[in-house]
Amino acid sequence: MGKNKGKKDSTAKNASKGKLRPSAQKSAAEQEKEDEEMAAQVKEIEERLQEVMRENRRLEAQIRTNTVEAKRAELVGSELEPLPESARLYRQVGRTFLQQPKADIA
Repeated sequence: MGKNKGKKDSTAKNASKGKLRPSAQKSAAEQEKEDEEMAAQVKEIEERLQEVMRENRRLEAQIRTNTVEAKRAELVGSELEPLPESARLYRQVGRTFLQQPKADIA
């Protein structure tokens, strides 16, 4: 029964009486200054978040583009594989098509 008779937290007791240490008490000006600093930090973090999200969307789009290009290259390679080396193959360059050997295209 008498086990919990140690020192009690005097800070909580003094806080309710308004007897906090001077270092723990803050004036309205100090509180306002801290609030402004906090708002500036939040704004900076939000701006950084927007920048990171923008970069993330750009990279995801680039990944999708490269994935489509890789699948297209795989499909072209699988279509060219059964063709003989002597077959006439053409590669599109702009609006024109150039004849090239199979080794250059595949």
